[in-house]
Amino acid sequence: MFLFTTTQDRLVPGDPQNPEARWFSIEEVAGRLSNQKDREFFEGIKNEFSR
Repeated sequence: MFLFTTTQDRLVPGDPQNPEARWFSIEEVAGRLSNQKDREFFEGIKNEFSR
């Protein structure tokens, strides 16, 4: 899991084993995480980052 900002509009995955990559807004991330511990971690840190 990586949290960062960018001006890049197009995301092109470079790993053929993981051919899909998408950008999500901070508000969307927790709902996309399937692991409860990852969700808890993200919810705990998301407010530390400004836009």
